[in-house]
Amino acid sequence: MSIRRTGRLFVPFFLFILASCSSGIEDAGLPQELYRQAREHSRKGEYRQALSCYARGLEGEDLSHPSLEAVVALNEKRSLEGLTGSYAEAFTTTALLSGLPEGTLTDSLRNALLLDRSRWLGELGRLKEAADALDGLRSPLPEVQLEQASYALRGGFIDRAEGIYRGLVDSERDPIIQMHAWSGLMQCGARRPGVVENDLLEMARKIVALSGRVMSTKERPVERVQALRHAASSLQLTQKHRRDASFLLFRALSIAGEAGRPFLEEVLRLESNAAIVRKEEPFRESASYFDMKNMPYAEAMALFMLSGSDGVDPEEMTKALQGGFIAARDAAPLWPRPWMRQLETQALFRLNGLLLTNSRIFEIFDAAQQSSMLNLSRALLRRADLFSPKGAEPDSVMAEVRTLLQDMGGLRQRKVEMLVNAGGEERRRVTDRSLNMKHGRLLELLSTLRASHPVAAEALSLNPVTLRTVQHALKDDEVAVAPVFSDSLAALLVIGRRSVQIASSRLPFDSEHPAAAIASRLHRELAASASPEAMRGGEWEWFTRSMEGPARDAVKNYRRVIVVSDALLPLHLWSGVGDPASGRQVSFLRSFRELVILRANAALPPAASEICFYGAEDHDGAAAHKMYFPRDRVFVLWKAYGDEDLEAMKREIGESMQETVSGAAALQALRRDDPQKWAAVSVYGAQ
Repeated sequence: MSIRRTGRLFVPFFLFILASCSSGIEDAGLPQELYRQAREHSRKGEYRQALSCYARGLEGEDLSHPSLEAVVALNEKRSLEGLTGSYAEAFTTTALLSGLPEGTLTDSLRNALLLDRSRWLGELGRLKEAADALDGLRSPLPEVQLEQASYALRGGFIDRAEGIYRGLVDSERDPIIQMHAWSGLMQCGARRPGVVENDLLEMARKIVALSGRVMSTKERPVERVQALRHAASSLQLTQKHRRDASFLLFRALSIAGEAGRPFLEEVLRLESNAAIVRKEEPFRESASYFDMKNMPYAEAMALFMLSGSDGVDPEEMTKALQGGFIAARDAAPLWPRPWMRQLETQALFRLNGLLLTNSRIFEIFDAAQQSSMLNLSRALLRRADLFSPKGAEPDSVMAEVRTLLQDMGGLRQRKVEMLVNAGGEERRRVTDRSLNMKHGRLLELLSTLRASHPVAAEALSLNPVTLRTVQHALKDDEVAVAPVFSDSLAALLVIGRRSVQIASSRLPFDSEHPAAAIASRLHRELAASASPEAMRGGEWEWFTRSMEGPARDAVKNYRRVIVVSDALLPLHLWSGVGDPASGRQVSFLRSFRELVILRANAALPPAASEICFYGAEDHDGAAAHKMYFPRDRVFVLWKAYGDEDLEAMKREIGESMQETVSGAAALQALRRDDPQKWAAVSVYGAQ
């Protein structure tokens, strides 16, 4: 989880903070003097020192009858906490301000509290709460309603988003607001067909019709540009209007240039080139620009786009893709937009295709590791809430680590929102500095954390592993199997203690069976079927014909199989791989890093453990839980179960585990006795 371009020594800075608010000043304890010092520190960018001064000054205030100075200081403190990504403190100060006696706050300040709280919640991925927070505004402006609708849409609350956008279409005469509203409605219709009464092409025509009025507006250049960007992203949902989208983006680029907005102009240069033209040189320039600005995820997006240009040769394409994953790994947003996820997936498929074609095994391993490390980083930050003490006793180190992870996740999201919104770049330096400071504090805490939670401490360091390290972690009778997909090719990377090989599929992916849809389709089929034998004529039958034979041949000399894959695939059901007759134990992991960490810490001191279940479609839960609490026995469910069924399954697994400490061995015994019942349950881990 390292932050790029850091080489500084992270030393405890709280000693300097405390000294800075009192040195050489006799009346430093007076609130007014402390507030003055706080503002001076803030003006210099010394935000932590400023916050310390505000906190000391407010200790001397009576907030049951707050003075104007106290209210101003609280608001300034709240703003600095939000600016530096100290989210819990910002929420606490916001609540303190909101709870002051009635009449203390002006309407404009109350609105500011709600707007900032909503934005911070959005950065933390709490999208429903972000939308709900804006309900407290009286007569919100249309721009605020658009923001609320955006949160609802991103959070999957399509009906709510549609209602807001529809209201703006019907009530607003401003063409800029109307264009935003129709663009939002079009995205609602694409996400859930039928939720909007208009079809996509009809809405696209309305957007195109509005574009002339928006472009001819004489003032508000940034608002016009943002409306055109939103419209273009929606028009690209239909093949028929992609050229219209390209035209709007190039017009927006021209307006941004005339307005003298260099960051907005650079983002538009990337977007306009990506729409249709896709020339390689603008992508190279964009990647270089974002690298210079220390925006590694934006750089990765530009490199991924470069790899899809027609004029790029295979060698440059490979380097661009590999460089993109390296740049993105420690900077990827926790809550990426759909187009970002799509670019990541396409980039991995494209890279795998290049490497599989030439059987470049070591680079195939590295590509799999870079992608899985990116997703493991996301999982550990998104599910930082899991890292809480199980007993009644509080754990101050765990609490601080958890807070740091949540703050770092929000700040990473904030940096990527600068790309999404093509704005806010003026906060980038503060965001970078806050990320570096929080990461430095995390590194300090990991040395303490290793004594009590060695696996979590090692996981949070997120150091990459080598192929040889993975081989050393395996036992002689174990094999790690990693599916490797491209748009057309499919294979298994098969790693044993003394050998590495590629097992190619018998059938290629095609338009009827696309690689990007394989995991979700298999999950749906397995969840809906009574047994694996009942999954005939669908994706499972095709996937089995394609890969079961190569997989069976690859694992025939091993007793244990560890499937390593970002998207979990039910390979344990294949005949001769993990079915009860094979006698093999099969477990799952999402990354090679997890395998190495768990094996290095296999001899943990005895302690209480729990049995936990996570759905196969949950991309974070199982991995984060196993890294935070490795003693727990974590199981993957391939279909939904009720609470009573889950409790019964826990009891049966617990009874089976009395004969063995291995969850995989316990589940193997249960499957041997009742194959149909336990086919939809798998072990997560490396037991």
